[in-house]
Amino acid sequence: MLSLYSLQDFSTLPPDVWGIPSIPSTSVSSRENCLQDRKGLDLVILPGVAFGVDGRRLGHGKGYYDVWLARYFEQVGREKGLPVLVGAALQEQVFEAGSVPVDGTDWEVDILVTGDGRVIRRSGVVDESK
Repeated sequence: MLSLYSLQDFSTLPPDVWGIPSIPSTSVSSRENCLQDRKGLDLVILPGVAFGVDGRRLGHGKGYYDVWLARYFEQVGREKGLPVLVGAALQEQVFEAGSVPVDGTDWEVDILVTGDGRVIRRSGVVDESK
């Protein structure tokens, strides 16, 4: 996880083969690394296949984000605290509390932002203002 300096910095990132804005390899060495520099993150946006309104998140089955978050917690989070974990989902990916299968290695999201404009906090508060 490398730093972005501004929204302008983000808007100038070239797209990768999937069209995702990506940091070019030529600028990697000049950017702060949240694990090596131990500065911490404020926010992490997590994709997923399914989300529960209770914060449960089902990923794509490889555990990439869960493993990365565990590593982040060990190297940075114990001292700096965890960033806010935000899930990004379409309304069809949101399910009732307790219905999304998880295990002990899965990290829950603090906030879920849906494609229909809802902001669902793990505590159950829903903000439907757009």
